[in-house]
Amino acid sequence: MDVIYLDMSKAFDKVSHKRLLLRLREFSFGGNILNWFRSYLQDRRQQTTILGATSLPSQVTSGVPQGSILGPVLFLLYENDLTSSVKNSSIATYPDDTKIFKEIHNIGDVASLQENLSNFESSSSDMGLHLNTSKCKALRVTRKHRQIKYPYTLQDSMLENVESERDLGVSISNNLNWRKQVLEQCSKANKMLGFIKRSTRTIKSCKARRTLYITLVRLQMGYATQVWSPQTIDLIARLEH
Repeated sequence: MDVIYLDMSKAFDKVSHKRLLLRLREFSFGGNILNWFRSYLQDRRQQTTILGATSLPSQVTSGVPQGSILGPVLFLLYENDLTSSVKNSSIATYPDDTKIFKEIHNIGDVASLQENLSNFESSSSDMGLHLNTSKCKALRVTRKHRQIKYPYTLQDSMLENVESERDLGVSISNNLNWRKQVLEQCSKANKMLGFIKRSTRTIKSCKARRTLYITLVRLQMGYATQVWSPQTIDLIARLEH
């Protein structure tokens, strides 16, 4: 399977307010609700202050507020039609993180995935969302020795082929052995354990120390284990240690 990880440049800042309101209308938002969103988005102004000097106010005509509850939801509604540009391949989006993937059996499958990449890039560009090709990666997940090698491109730039890529906080390796993920988790856990030991020397309560361990270490170690739970003895031993 070939997986293409896509990165959009300042995606949340590039959402056109005018297009977003039209998109909300297409999703049957109307009346007071649509007027509320119009008031929420439009007539925003911003200015910059440097060393006591303040610029003139500038009207903001694009972008959804980052860090807000509505921001990711509005962005997903805005980019919803982008998924329709992908045919005969799969696409997964999580706010501005997007990946397109397809099982590869022959050169025709590779060509189909490349066509989908080009279609997605064209559609996103039409919506004012531009891909940062230097951060887009191609990951080939397989254990076959004989592979179909193909240089995927976007905007006439060849995508970098990587052996692993972080996917929503999980390191996905091309052979799915999860070694890199386990080593990263162990490294984070050891650093946090060291921090807890240095910071709690004066704390005598075992209960308090245990609470810190469970909250800051154990929960982190258990993140997304449904995906990367190791099966080999050496990796299991590292985690148990």
